[in-house]
Amino acid sequence: ILNFERALRLNPADGNTRFNLEICRHRIVDRFNRADEMFFATYLKELIATRSAGQWGFLALWLFVCTLVLFEVYWLGRKVWLRKLTFFTALITFLFCISFNIFAGIQHHTAQSQTKAVVFTKDNVYSSSTDGAKALREINPGTTLIITDIKVNGWYGITLPDGTEGWVRRRSVKTV
Repeated sequence: ILNFERALRLNPADGNTRFNLEICRHRIVDRFNRADEMFFATYLKELIATRSAGQWGFLALWLFVCTLVLFEVYWLGRKVWLRKLTFFTALITFLFCISFNIFAGIQHHTAQSQTKAVVFTKDNVYSSSTDGAKALREINPGTTLIITDIKVNGWYGITLPDGTEGWVRRRSVKTV
């Protein structure tokens, strides 16, 4: 799971890696109920995750060049139907260009700010970063977490896939 997560970080568009990661996730012991969200939000997140920030940026740049060419045809066109067609097509490609730039920014921010980790040894999620803290939940190897805070004394502040926040020992997880 750790290596598939690392591969997806390098190439989010790799369908084989996604498929193999899902197979591995079905074999882990922990099951989490994901937080409910609207279908279009889920679809948009999945769409953004299909490409890396560089790929979204390249698509946006390509669409911007297409927009410029279409506006040039609009500007130099003599027939009314051609001018109307190129104007509205240029407008649509420009809107897609802006959308792809936003997708690139979201993907870049996600890749830079979220630090994922995979549990390697069975451990508990604790309420605080002290040795006498209350155990909130047990986590098993293969569970993917998001690291939200790093303590010097060997603890990570984490968020589980179901939204539960807590602390886990640094020695029981490996970062992606």
